Amino acid sequence: MEAFDIYKYSLETYMEKRTTVWSRVPYIGQKIDMSEQTPPLPWEIPANAPTLFQNVEQAIQVPHTTSVQDCYRCKTGIITCTLCHGTGSIECSECHGSGYSIYSPELRNCIVCGGL
Repeated sequence: MEAFDIYKYSLETYMEKRTTVWSRVPYIGQKIDMSEQTPPLPWEIPANAPTLFQNVEQAIQVPHTTSVQDCYRCKTGIITCTLCHGTGSIECSECHGSGYSIYSPELRNCIVCGGL
């Protein structure tokens, strides 16, 4: 019988990947960074170093890329409601617009719409 030395090892690698994506948020008066400077490339943006060998995802805003644009969906800031079709109200499904519930012997405000 011949003796053999056996070594068991585990190889772990560490990789960092950076990508950029556009995102949209409603503009409600927040500060806008629209300077004339060229935006930095992904690897030029400082990021916190994560703990090694841990799956971590960070979202970092790219400087000098913010802009205010018309809404991509409605273009005007106003969109017609699909329930009321722009009237501002719909008929209550419980009382059918009477304001009163049919499940009570006396007249009480509808439990769904409150009689509005």
